[in-house]
Amino acid sequence: MILNKGLRLATCNQDELQLARLSDTFSLYFSLSEKRKRGMRDNSRSQMVRFWTVVIFVFAVLSLSNCLEILFELRHSPDSQDVRDLWPLELLFYSLLAFAYALAFSVAMRITCRADFIFMTIYNIVLALLLFLHGYLYYTIVTDWVAVNSQTATLTAFQNIGRNDFIRISIYSIFLLGAVVVRRKRKIRR
Repeated sequence: MILNKGLRLATCNQDELQLARLSDTFSLYFSLSEKRKRGMRDNSRSQMVRFWTVVIFVFAVLSLSNCLEILFELRHSPDSQDVRDLWPLELLFYSLLAFAYALAFSVAMRITCRADFIFMTIYNIVLALLLFLHGYLYYTIVTDWVAVNSQTATLTAFQNIGRNDFIRISIYSIFLLGAVVVRRKRKIRR
């Protein structure tokens, strides 16, 4: 009877030992899967940080260009009451356009492949300089509007480009399309 109890005790200990090993195996498996899930969550968070970093950086570069353009406008047309009164609305419109471009650019970079900082910096600084150049041309090209409106003179191609209101949106569109094409080509090469 004592032997039987000892055998039962030994069998129980073995069963408990096997259960303990089994539970350790399961806990190890579940802890690894939890770590994998956490790792995936951390990875997606870092991708989101990269996404919003691109948006904020591009928006900051374009906003600086917009502010410089508006300061240039205020300096070159100090007598215009419209310019002095409506510059906040112009800055708001330019900022909304820049934010929409920044979002679209970041989405495009995320879809094609991760944006590297050097490409993003150079590309968007060139865009900002081109937008500022358009603003510079818009306010510095001298046009005889009386002659143009009376149809005795016509605008040159350079004046048409400088005075066109849709050039800004066209520049954004061309640069966004160009970014997608460049990133696709880089992705295909790799």
